[in-house]
Amino acid sequence: MLCLSLSLLLWFALNERFKIKLILEQERARQGSQARLAGGGSWLARAAKRLAHRLDPEAAKRLHLGVRSPNPCGSVARVGAAGDGGWDVCASDVPPPGFPCVVYSVGINDDTSFDREFVRRWPHCEVFAFDPSVGRETGDAWMGEGVSFFNLGLGDEDGPMGDGSGWELRTLGSLMRMLGHEHVDVLKMDIEGGEW
Repeated sequence: MLCLSLSLLLWFALNERFKIKLILEQERARQGSQARLAGGGSWLARAAKRLAHRLDPEAAKRLHLGVRSPNPCGSVARVGAAGDGGWDVCASDVPPPGFPCVVYSVGINDDTSFDREFVRRWPHCEVFAFDPSVGRETGDAWMGEGVSFFNLGLGDEDGPMGDGSGWELRTLGSLMRMLGHEHVDVLKMDIEGGEW
């Protein structure tokens, strides 16, 4: 029993160490990017903010973060570019053809590889892409067939972003109500640290 307890303690300590290392590396890499323009401050301040963030128990319960299993994802698929712009998806959670499949892709910038490849792999899924920073209008078909684009961002409240950019934000609930969705199967977010 003591061996198991020590093993668990070591696993949690290593997991936390690698999480800290990953966050520091991500924010350091974004140092010269648009992160500062988005009101994020220095890379160290952004990393500290991410490290300090903790979900309250009710929010974690709503996101099912308290539910853990030895193998939470049966099959992981890399969708999109090999580097930034591509994302790992729990492919076993994508509904099979014949069932409703809704994908929200929030934050595109200039890399549409995730959205395009998702539609190619799972053509029965509806992909809805959101990004107010790309200078495109809602409904613009620039991303190809099967992807609906919206000139909106994701935020913690509805309204304009508070940095003077003029970007319109909506909560996840507002986006879902606007589109008439009761569920989202895959939610991909890359919104310059705003996901935290």
